[in-house]
Amino acid sequence: GVYGARHLVEEHWDLIACDAVLTEVAAPTIPTDDGPALPVTVSEKGPAWQRVTAHGIAGHGSQPHGRSNAVLTLSEAFHAIGSNPQPVAITDEWLRFVPYLPVPADVRDMLTDVDRIDEAVEILAGFDPALARWVHACTHLTLSPNVIAGGAKSNVVAAHASGEVDVRMLPGQDRDDLVDHLRKVLGPDLYEEIEVVPVLDDPANTSPTEGPLWDAISAAASNHLDDPILAPTMTPVTTDARFFRARGIPAYGVGLFDDTVTLPEMLAMFHGADERVSIESITRTTSFLADVVREFGAAPRTDA
Repeated sequence: GVYGARHLVEEHWDLIACDAVLTEVAAPTIPTDDGPALPVTVSEKGPAWQRVTAHGIAGHGSQPHGRSNAVLTLSEAFHAIGSNPQPVAITDEWLRFVPYLPVPADVRDMLTDVDRIDEAVEILAGFDPALARWVHACTHLTLSPNVIAGGAKSNVVAAHASGEVDVRMLPGQDRDDLVDHLRKVLGPDLYEEIEVVPVLDDPANTSPTEGPLWDAISAAASNHLDDPILAPTMTPVTTDARFFRARGIPAYGVGLFDDTVTLPEMLAMFHGADERVSIESITRTTSFLADVVREFGAAPRTDA
């Protein structure tokens, strides 16, 4: 999105100026005692990707004793970052969605407790690993070291190594929280040996659950579902919505899946080897979004 939506929003707003945005991420409806809950993505975590660099002292690979190998330093740092427990935060955005989660009541109670959320994630992982990953992501500052490169040749002690860490921050978290966590898991000596530079540094973002587009989504949902409930949802992934929300433009992600797809099944397929959507889901979403647009266009407007 940096060279697409961000560039358009920041450099060509006159071409794309709007009052609201209808976008991703959609999720299947969730059965409840009060009717089907339709997830509407109103919030997303902030991508704070970091480039981590380590420096060493080059030398002949046949004589490594006493050398400082940058690959080893970075590997040690990445192992600490990826294997240590990650900070918990229970946000208002999370609390709004917990009542709709398809989990046992006793587990649901644990999902709002900072002292029990990790236990709840482990319980969920026993029968639904995809949902457990999603719950963990929505309740933690997450750090995932995913790219690493270093050294120049097999017979040269590495003088340089770098890699990238996918960091996602929850609403209310900022770079100070990230730095505090890194200092804790790396320790003072290792932390001082590496350089950490932001690649992306976007805050978490949220849209209000009110307004013309929200009302249009509600009205359109009633055309397709019996007694639907809109369930405001936070997603741990990143979309172009963040660039519009930064300008005060509300943005929502919503769609209609077929009746056979559950939330955990959709989460398991997301960016997976078997990512797919049914033709019926495409047909239903197309019809639903067309209704959203019609309802939005038909709503009375008050000039500012």
